[in-house]
Amino acid sequence: MKAGTRWAILIGAVLGIVIVLAFRMGYISKPFDPMDHGSKHVKDEYVGETRAAILSRSGPPTHEWKGIYAAPPVEYAELHPEAITMIYQRPTGALYLAVEPINDVLTCFSSDWVPKGMILD
Repeated sequence: MKAGTRWAILIGAVLGIVIVLAFRMGYISKPFDPMDHGSKHVKDEYVGETRAAILSRSGPPTHEWKGIYAAPPVEYAELHPEAITMIYQRPTGALYLAVEPINDVLTCFSSDWVPKGMILD
């Protein structure tokens, strides 16, 4: 094999690895944003964390309201009458968190990372 051919193969391999890593970091997940899980659905990752801990680590949510996200069945909503939904919007999706008072501390009881294009039901 000629030296020029070896260099072409090496450069092609390096470029291939760079393209795969760029795709992984840019479209599948954001490595510097721990909330962003890219294209995969992640459920209940934040369950048990306090609202204060989430806010101190991630700042204020993009949206917040009283009630539970995703229009749950009435029976489920009645189990959590003091629920508050917090949403952190990201370019690749959104993190939905539901918190309620547990022992007088607002604590997450449900969370979903919803990739862009996915419908949460």
